[in-house]
Amino acid sequence: LGEMTAGVAHEVRNPLGIISSTAELLQERLARYEPKNRLAQIIVEESNRLNEKVTEFLDFARPRSPNLRPCDLEATLNRGLELLAPEIDRLGIKVTREYQLDGQALMVDQDLLYQAFLNILLNAIQAMPLGGHLTVSIKPGPQGQGGEIRFQDDGEGIEPEALNKILNPFFTTKEKGSGLGLPIVKSIIEAHQGSLEISSAPETGTTITITLPALAL
Repeated sequence: LGEMTAGVAHEVRNPLGIISSTAELLQERLARYEPKNRLAQIIVEESNRLNEKVTEFLDFARPRSPNLRPCDLEATLNRGLELLAPEIDRLGIKVTREYQLDGQALMVDQDLLYQAFLNILLNAIQAMPLGGHLTVSIKPGPQGQGGEIRFQDDGEGIEPEALNKILNPFFTTKEKGSGLGLPIVKSIIEAHQGSLEISSAPETGTTITITLPALAL
């Protein structure tokens, strides 16, 4: 599946790159002669969006083989929050951080965990378009081993029927969603021999809990 997806992605991205670069040139020319014409800009935007979808398909199909290294989960989570800070501030979302690992490192693939955290944070932010409260917590796992990471928002929440399907590939309740964000998260966590739990209710919010074991090289 991974090889087939990579091949298809390559065949899509080649003409897509040509379309995008040509549209950018057209956009520059139209800006001089028809500044109100947004046709080229729309082509560029949709090309970029399609490229993002191709990237998501690749991420989902790619086999997960974590490159385990000592990682500060608190710093990794802070990195994601810093990246999204402008959107968090724009929406008026309050973020509470409850960190209890005190800088203790866990053996994980930092890049994969960062991707998983970012996907979850994006979902939480999108669930609070009118603002809200997001709590992110990290603490030692059961018997003090590994770690437990929890994301809790008071956003729109998820209907029970949708919650049962939320981890199915390509299932989405978003108009422009690919339905791969949480399945990718699930794949990453399972590659670390961890677990992912999601609880949610409409108008109440969503809580996502990740439990990671203490892995060794």
